[in-house]
Amino acid sequence: MAGLVPAERLDSASVAAAAVRAALRGAPFSITSRYPPIYKHVAHLLHLLPLRMRNAAVAWGASWSVGTTFESLREMDGDLLARHLLKGWPKRRFSGIHMGSPAGGAASWAAVEWSPFLPTSVLFSLQCRKDPDDLDAVISRAKAWGKELAPRLPDWELVWHHDPIHDRLLVRNVLHLRCRLKRLPASWSDWIRSHIPPSSPALLHHLPGYMWPRWGLGEAGFF
Repeated sequence: MAGLVPAERLDSASVAAAAVRAALRGAPFSITSRYPPIYKHVAHLLHLLPLRMRNAAVAWGASWSVGTTFESLREMDGDLLARHLLKGWPKRRFSGIHMGSPAGGAASWAAVEWSPFLPTSVLFSLQCRKDPDDLDAVISRAKAWGKELAPRLPDWELVWHHDPIHDRLLVRNVLHLRCRLKRLPASWSDWIRSHIPPSSPALLHHLPGYMWPRWGLGEAGFF
């Protein structure tokens, strides 16, 4: 549906921003609030099963319940994605702002200062059934989708994630895409001017020189 950004609700960026928004409202926050309501009941039942049956049940559930379709991104552009990260903050002025890579420490720091935390990345779990060990197929899919998305996301870096060891049950069914901001969007500049007084501190959470090993895919981003 146009106007919606189907970002992953359990990604570190989404969780960090949600936790800080709750803190600024004086409301409690639990990671379980990011799961569907039925999760608590299902999780309890899963713990009663032997490990092999538990893994099989999780794999079956992931095959139909995890991720969104690539079609849901076809009408998304860079401005819509940037504005998505501005939603939900209290409509008032703040004494400062935190931006950058999400982490528990960064979110806690922002919450203690009663400041918003704007993560500079968004994760998508795109439905894509595949053999986790067929890297050629995974990279081919990432290139095809990346080439289609890149022209509409000029201010964003596309990073495709695939971990067949730690996330094997997930990557059988989804391909993860992380969109990272490369520069400050105009919508963010406008929001900051209207919510943050001049000369207020702005903290950028970033680790210079620290980068995961990655392989360039040309205009399709990185793998």
